[in-house]
Amino acid sequence: MSMQFRAQASCVMLFSNTLANEPDIEYAERGPGVNNLANQRLQLPTHRLKGSAETPAWRILTALSLVLLLIIYAQASAIARKTASAAAPAVIDKNTTATFQLYFATTRLNEGTTRSPKFGPNRHLNTGEGSMEYGIAGIHEPTGLVSPARAKDGHEYKKLLRQDADGWRKQKFSFLTTTDDDSFFKKIHDWDGPISIYIHGYDKPFEEAVEDAAMLYNEYQEYDPQRKFLPVLFSWPSVGFRTEYGTDEANLEWSTDSFDAFLDRLLKEKSESSTIDLVAHSMGARLIYWYLNKHRESHGPLFRNLFLCSADVDYHTAEEKKKLLEDAVTNKVYIFVSDRDKPLILSQYLHSQPRLGRPIDPPKFTRQRSQVLTTDYLLQLSTDTGDLLLGNDFTEPTDVRRWINEKPSLSREFGEKSRFIDVTNLVTKDFGHGVAFPVVAALMAGQKMPQLKSTTVHKRPDRTTLLLHGGKPKHLYKFLRLEPKL
Repeated sequence: MSMQFRAQASCVMLFSNTLANEPDIEYAERGPGVNNLANQRLQLPTHRLKGSAETPAWRILTALSLVLLLIIYAQASAIARKTASAAAPAVIDKNTTATFQLYFATTRLNEGTTRSPKFGPNRHLNTGEGSMEYGIAGIHEPTGLVSPARAKDGHEYKKLLRQDADGWRKQKFSFLTTTDDDSFFKKIHDWDGPISIYIHGYDKPFEEAVEDAAMLYNEYQEYDPQRKFLPVLFSWPSVGFRTEYGTDEANLEWSTDSFDAFLDRLLKEKSESSTIDLVAHSMGARLIYWYLNKHRESHGPLFRNLFLCSADVDYHTAEEKKKLLEDAVTNKVYIFVSDRDKPLILSQYLHSQPRLGRPIDPPKFTRQRSQVLTTDYLLQLSTDTGDLLLGNDFTEPTDVRRWINEKPSLSREFGEKSRFIDVTNLVTKDFGHGVAFPVVAALMAGQKMPQLKSTTVHKRPDRTTLLLHGGKPKHLYKFLRLEPKL
């Protein structure tokens, strides 16, 4: 089966198979109380489930547009990245002078040489010498790009945010080479200043992971040019295809021990004057939880800040373990979320639970086996998918405003040191799953973002949480929503 066909089929099946395998959920009205929570959450009049004639044509077209967009995205990813089995060499332009150097540690197998490494999706199995490869990438800042930090207003900021990500994707390296572990950690030992460790998420080839880490470094220098920090990337063997979610999960889990050993030594080797900011994206955030679970007895904080961006981590697990993360930092745990994060929406359906990067219920899908492939089911799916693309009233719905007005004390931060940062109306890259690197850099550097306005909002808790508390929330977490200031 071709990779393109697999990509198309997977996109469609994520909507059909996942929903069909879920337990039946009735959406007809059941009367007041906890048993009516599904109706309250979905806010769907019964006639929309039965009367296909009332489904507007624009909703059907919107739904089809989303499905088509997912197919095109997956197919384009397959074509652009060729095959998942072979390691492609990084594009090197020796005629460019490196603007800065980025250090990396990876559990990917080097299928090239020391001077011309090739890191693909294969594992570097431990045959007695460990599973880690270390190296240095020479990065040249793309010409013609303007950092969002220099934007004159919010509209330009959002435009430059997307251009920034696209520009780095076309960038060539000045050099890429491997080094031994002693040389790598000597650099860590001798460094006097902040260190940033970036852990990428799923669907991320090695070259793109390096480019992402370089973007973070570049944006930081825009906010604090006088203070250099050491950029470090930890890369695990992500296949680099959106359809290989399960393979990436397995490769990430396999990388756990190597990541733990890497971070243990880095913390041991770094100077006392150096601080560490840990930035993790998507599935990569799980490595932080697994690491801290093993280091519960550690004395004192290990990092300055933790940034969890679009974290593909079980939300309820994260809620139970937030003190574990807060005890590990001297400053803050920043959790970046987006209501319109499409990959996390699909992850919610795969895992049947909300994700930390989107800690609310998924969009309104009808999930009754008896209706699958019927006309009513397909029309309802069109309605629900249209809501997914355009965005729902996830923030401050009527019942949430009522709860806050009746009892203002419900409003609270996620934790003493934890803060939700809502970038729903800011990030559009990668179906809303991209990292807002300029925002991360500004928070890391302790700088303001005058192009953005911030508003404290609240979201409806997920259905499981409401069921636990009889239909009313015990508390409502604050989300600092960042939006362009026009």
